[in-house]
Amino acid sequence: MDRLPPERLHRTEDIRAVFRGRRVVRGRYVDVHVRDVDTAGRPRMTVVAGRKVGHAVARNRAKRRLRAAARETGLPPGRDAVLVAKPGASDIAYSHLIREVSAVTDTNAGIRGERSA
Repeated sequence: MDRLPPERLHRTEDIRAVFRGRRVVRGRYVDVHVRDVDTAGRPRMTVVAGRKVGHAVARNRAKRRLRAAARETGLPPGRDAVLVAKPGASDIAYSHLIREVSAVTDTNAGIRGERSA
């Protein structure tokens, strides 16, 4: 399946719908919540980082790095995803972060594999 760089997911109601879907894969530095959408267009994604990640500078750094890692690894079309940064996401080596994002998106066939019925 082709992987595409995701577009940004902006609307609060869309982000809440992803969280309500309750499909999540947990990693050490990032959790990925995902929802199938009806369109087969470019995937949409947003990144959130709570105060547990650290002060504002650490949260913003974690979000920038996760966005870049998601663009590099790509997501399948027709999916909305929310990446939730966890403590340490701003401090680990970027190559480890890319492997983490790739691993959590590969773990569940519902995220990067074929769409479930």
